[in-house]
Amino acid sequence: MSTSDSSEEDNLTSSMLSLTNDLNSSTLSINENENNLLNNYKYSNDSQENIDITIDNFIKLTKDKPNIVTILHNTRTNKDLLPEFMKYIKLCDHKLALNLMDDPGYCFETIFDILFNKSDNIDDHIEEINKILEIFPNYNKEYIFELLKSNNYIIENTLESLF
Repeated sequence: MSTSDSSEEDNLTSSMLSLTNDLNSSTLSINENENNLLNNYKYSNDSQENIDITIDNFIKLTKDKPNIVTILHNTRTNKDLLPEFMKYIKLCDHKLALNLMDDPGYCFETIFDILFNKSDNIDDHIEEINKILEIFPNYNKEYIFELLKSNNYIIENTLESLF
């Protein structure tokens, strides 16, 4: 990881920490169900297990809503998008957003590794490549794989570059 990537992630982590108060303070006038959520939002009482479940749930959410990966990538490069990103996560899964804010540095560092530090082995990405080839059958797998890598394995960005 380069120094600029590391400092970008540090800046993102700092911004996320400052949002903790925003997320919590914006919920002061909410209904009783949400108050219960604020008091009982953890997935587990074990800290590490809670973090692991939080990361797993975030990755599952990216499967249901693939646009989150694009938004996260854009937020990673433009910290001004962070409040909107966290609001979006809160709208998708309030409990997940609260758990992410307990240890945003570690959670997002791990999430970045999972989502953006992908394998350079074409076989590990064959499912994504085949999805793209369904739309653009005139290209070969190797070309699509190189394009996918250059777009940080984000299918939407890869498709846009083919149009």
